[in-house]
Amino acid sequence: MLKRKRIIFFTLGVSLLFLILTGFLFHYGIIWFVYPDKEKYPIRGIDVSHHQGDIHWSGIPRDKIYFAYIKATEGGDFTDPKFSQNWYKAQEFGIERGAYHFFTNCRSGAQQAANFIKVVPREDDTLPPVLDAEVTAKCPAETRQIDVEKEISIFIRIVTRHYRRPVVIYTTQAFMYKYPLQEFYTNTVWIRSIFFEPKLHE
Repeated sequence: MLKRKRIIFFTLGVSLLFLILTGFLFHYGIIWFVYPDKEKYPIRGIDVSHHQGDIHWSGIPRDKIYFAYIKATEGGDFTDPKFSQNWYKAQEFGIERGAYHFFTNCRSGAQQAANFIKVVPREDDTLPPVLDAEVTAKCPAETRQIDVEKEISIFIRIVTRHYRRPVVIYTTQAFMYKYPLQEFYTNTVWIRSIFFEPKLHE
């Protein structure tokens, strides 16, 4: 009986170690779960933030990676600490670049648009701005939960007017199920899918 318990604990320990290692490798982009068809999706890019630490931009293979989306801001007052460095390094090494904002449900669309505009330069040779809209945790008790669809509409209107180009919506199918965002289908929608080929509709 004792031997059997040891085997079970050993198996659980190995499984847990495997999951931790897999999560680590996936987080740092060493392994992927989705390998898009190269003929169907020949133009490929990366998205980066401070979570990736210092990016070795000179080592990015230009024959495989054509663009980068760089996290700029989040909510009403957060600026990604690596944004400026990544923004100008990508330009230095000739990689097409764009900026994205992580939308939260705790600040108004106008506040979040102002935060993004304050941080991201208006340059004609960059990619369209991106709004990252995902299902997030509930707001703190002292913070009012916003009308998500209404405030996203306000964010898009302000940012579109400032940068003079349509905003791309980066989102998940879970978010679109919760918030249909029908009025935004005229915008380009970029769906994140880790395990399967993304689909706009089921």
